[in-house]
Amino acid sequence: MDVRILMLGNSFTFTNHMPQMLAQLTGAEVVHHTRGGARLSEHLNLKTKLGALTQEALDKEHWDYVVLQEMSHGPITAPGSFFASVDSSATKFGRMGQSLSSTPPGPTRKVGPS
Repeated sequence: MDVRILMLGNSFTFTNHMPQMLAQLTGAEVVHHTRGGARLSEHLNLKTKLGALTQEALDKEHWDYVVLQEMSHGPITAPGSFFASVDSSATKFGRMGQSLSSTPPGPTRKVGPS
């Protein structure tokens, strides 16, 4: 079976053809649900267009990896909201791919199943 990757994020996710580069580097099928300025919480909110699209893809399709990219300053300006979204994502997805942040690395926090 071919590897499938779903990228959830904003302009940091799709700028410079990141999904296409990831597909070329990995040979995987890469799909991205993005909107400039989107926060991770928008992808989890079924009341938003992006959230409904993401939930439909998660419910109806198989994904080997889900890449999460929060709004650039979100982890710094709203860390509680960021970690709540990551925790919710880990529960919802069952397993996590790679969580991306455009902020410098800081203390690590384990989320999701072991």
